[in-house]
Amino acid sequence: MESYIVDWLSLLMRWLHMIAGIAWIGASFYFVWLNNNVRKSDSDGDQRSPSESESFDGELHAIHGGGFYRVVGQIRTTTGTPAKAVAEALTKVASKAAAKKTAAK
Repeated sequence: MESYIVDWLSLLMRWLHMIAGIAWIGASFYFVWLNNNVRKSDSDGDQRSPSESESFDGELHAIHGGGFYRVVGQIRTTTGTPAKAVAEALTKVASKAAAKKTAAK
């Protein structure tokens, strides 16, 4: 009886592994397609193709399954406020560590 259960579990795991692999590959193809089809808007509101030197900032309008989608792509950088926040957090951690060292002596 135990081998019967192991066989069914093995079959179930093989099918789940195959379905997960197909989903992984499909998601990869989708994101490559998405990056290649995002268009930067002109000042008039018309969409234009990005040149090679431009980032992927822009938007995409798509229809799927009866729904209308507007995908907006934005590039996030570490300049400005986020970098300052990281520097402040590191300074706080360093000062706490220094305080612990002096308290331990």
